[in-house]
Amino acid sequence: VTHEIQKPTTATTTTIAPLTSAIVDSLPEAGTGVNTTFTYYSYKAFASQSGNFDILNFIGSDVNIEPAGYTGKLETGKYYDIKGYIFGYNSKYNYADLIIDEATEITNETALGLSTYYQSATLGATSDIKLSAFVANRPADGKITWSVEGTSVTMTKDEKDDTKVTLTPSATVAGKSIVTATLGDKTVSCTINVKRPMTPVKTTVADLLALTEVDSSKVYEVSGVLEGKSDTDAFG
Repeated sequence: VTHEIQKPTTATTTTIAPLTSAIVDSLPEAGTGVNTTFTYYSYKAFASQSGNFDILNFIGSDVNIEPAGYTGKLETGKYYDIKGYIFGYNSKYNYADLIIDEATEITNETALGLSTYYQSATLGATSDIKLSAFVANRPADGKITWSVEGTSVTMTKDEKDDTKVTLTPSATVAGKSIVTATLGDKTVSCTINVKRPMTPVKTTVADLLALTEVDSSKVYEVSGVLEGKSDTDAFG
């Protein structure tokens, strides 16, 4: 995926700072915005995908890190040494833009990661969640084991492939479950948050069109006839 954003020509530091879980986890607290300091970070990550977008998530963090301005090829499941700038964060979609300067595959280090470290689902959902483990430089006798803590999902292991499990949301139990993959002394976890369906807010077409801002945390049940809209309508 190629983006329009370009790497800044200057940075506030000429040294490379390691990206840490504390820095990544602080992005949601900072909220939506653009980074004007452009600190140069390095970290290691497995390439994965969210929808149609490549992601290079910090291992263990639920923030999706999307590579921007990078024209090279990232292969899902491969382990990379990443260097670049965090350009900004979008709180609505929990995405951070990372402008990549370098992405070098690591082949001489054993590592374990997951296709995602956070997933939400709805109570009683009929669609399962597919979770994959990524392994770099797996030991010859290395086997991945899986466990789940919590009762909001049930886990089914793939009998032929120890890197894959299927998670089924509960029809009755909401809450968070922690799914963990282990390979030797390496452990990674994914949080599955099963939520209760939202109760629709009843409103009319006229009242809905009068809104200038939409509360994305709500579901609206609308009645009435749509006759027209203005340039200031929240649904534009």
